[in-house]
Amino acid sequence: MSASLRDLPAHTMVQVAFEVAVIGSWDGEHDKDRLRVVVDERDTVLNATFSNTAYRQSYPDPAGIATHRQRTGARSQNTLGFKFVEKDVYNGSLDATYAVTVFVPHTSDTISIQFEGILRDVRPGIENESWALLSVDIQCIDTTAKALFEVSRADTTFADDVFPGIAPSSDAVHALRLPLAVVECLPCDRGCDAVSIVVYTDGTAATWKKKLHGGEPTMAFDLNTDEVRRVETAVAQCLRDTAVHKHLASVIDPSDSQFQDVRECTLTIGLGEEVFTCRIQKQNPPTLENLRSILREIFERHGWTGGP
Repeated sequence: MSASLRDLPAHTMVQVAFEVAVIGSWDGEHDKDRLRVVVDERDTVLNATFSNTAYRQSYPDPAGIATHRQRTGARSQNTLGFKFVEKDVYNGSLDATYAVTVFVPHTSDTISIQFEGILRDVRPGIENESWALLSVDIQCIDTTAKALFEVSRADTTFADDVFPGIAPSSDAVHALRLPLAVVECLPCDRGCDAVSIVVYTDGTAATWKKKLHGGEPTMAFDLNTDEVRRVETAVAQCLRDTAVHKHLASVIDPSDSQFQDVRECTLTIGLGEEVFTCRIQKQNPPTLENLRSILREIFERHGWTGGP
């Protein structure tokens, strides 16, 4: 199943939100029954196994990353009226629905999205193993538009020190829920567990017990007004600090083909075209260390215990 659109407005990101029904005896990791969603025949935005039976599934993680109980993350269960019958095994409703939202960096004025169900058990009848799209919503987002926010340069002066470096010009940037500050860590000899923590532009935050954030978080909470201001201010100070720019340029080259697979602890900050990632080292510039300290303080206040 596929969807194609053309004449899209100018944008830097696409949000794809859809609700899918998983129908019948999907066996998750056991049979590798999975859904795959690919954008422009290039970007795989979903590749996860699903289970309606006793077997485990990978969703909300990608296949091969982790496994979870059947129907983890399901929006509804056994509500669609599809009946599954297997003699001496099961006789009753067997379906689940999932609401999935993904963000894809994208600038073309056309887009194609391919939805594919990969099922091992192909006995006749949709009640055995099948799937359906209940809804699809595609939105174009321009994260560089001045209507959303403006990123100032280091020589910009402000009447006060509120949002030095990032000045939201409307509430739209907060509604987008874009990552503003991301820390992703591997286990290390300092006692850290694999963990990722993210603060979003809408004032929410989340943690995961793995390096790459995504899927169902282990903890999520809302920041208060003061916490949001502190994080935004600290990020802005990093973006204005020439020492930080030199530090970021020296530790990660964005043109490196391995950039997305750095096997070290990393910190990512910024919005739109002003996004930077660096390896977390023992001697970071003071503004970066200040941001890390603020993030740790806020997350610990909300109950996080992630290690040093």
